[in-house]
Amino acid sequence: MPPRRMTEIGDESKQRLLDAAEALFLEKGFEDTTVVEIGQRAGISHGSIPWHFGNKSGILFAVVSRLFDMVGLTEKLEPGQSGFNSIWKEQTYFDTSSKFSLFGAFFIAEMERSESRRLEMLTRHQLSRRIIVDWITRSIEVDSLHTELPADDIFEFWISASRGAILLKMILRDDFDLPAARRGIGLALDAHLGASYFRNLDTSL
Repeated sequence: MPPRRMTEIGDESKQRLLDAAEALFLEKGFEDTTVVEIGQRAGISHGSIPWHFGNKSGILFAVVSRLFDMVGLTEKLEPGQSGFNSIWKEQTYFDTSSKFSLFGAFFIAEMERSESRRLEMLTRHQLSRRIIVDWITRSIEVDSLHTELPADDIFEFWISASRGAILLKMILRDDFDLPAARRGIGLALDAHLGASYFRNLDTSL
């Protein structure tokens, strides 16, 4: 079989395993899902999972990475309201999603076990930082905003508050009001920037 066709088959098998794993993790949870069940759901021998992902933790990481790839910031944003809308959509994508539980399984149980995975997440964080700090800097200039905080400090507040809210939601579940926390973060950002981006947020996006 030509190498290209073998690669195509391998990629197809990988995607089927990811689809099956994502569905089972959502249905049963990470701990109660077995690699045998993932293989059965995908219609592929579970013996191929170590070849593609290493182990069950590896496939969970791949599932979450794929979700990040779907919604993560990857390119320069327009300054002002348009860019803010894009950032807010990315940061709140999973707030009301059934896939939120995948983040709990990933961050709480798996992140500290692998330095390579931690470094991959660090790379994603650094890219997001560059994009958002650039957006803040250009928005301050283009919209003539008046703020006493440097763009880096505003980013650190934003990301820390956002990630903290997510972690609290994972821990406290229904006893934590995530939408209220998001509103507080958005209004605080408007205050820090001297803007009305959150108040003028396009919620239809």
